[in-house]
Amino acid sequence: MPKPTTGPGRPAHGGRPTAARPLGPRPQRVPTTAKSPARVALERRSAGPLRFLSNLPRLVVPLALSAFLVAGLLIPGAWAGIFLLALGLALAWLVALSWPAIIPSARVIRVLVVGVVIAAAFWRFAGYG
Repeated sequence: MPKPTTGPGRPAHGGRPTAARPLGPRPQRVPTTAKSPARVALERRSAGPLRFLSNLPRLVVPLALSAFLVAGLLIPGAWAGIFLLALGLALAWLVALSWPAIIPSARVIRVLVVGVVIAAAFWRFAGYG
């Protein structure tokens, strides 16, 4: 006689559980308000670049962003500001796209990170560091 389950929450036939697995310890936040025309335009304009990025190997985007950060920190002069500004704009774009789905505490941290990167870019443009 077969066992009723093959593990906690798994069906006896060995397949995946019927209930969806949560992605993290907290439930995801689903936006409940209607999208503004500006939000719809942002999502529409971002669809092509996001499709391109999703077709790249998984490590390309994090490695490219890390390379921009390292270049912005190590290269002297205004060139460093260009790399940091590009990094800050890329991060701001990703934050804007994920804004409705993230909780307020995560929003604060993400805005601070983007602000620090952009401030560092202007710091480099001004000739400091």
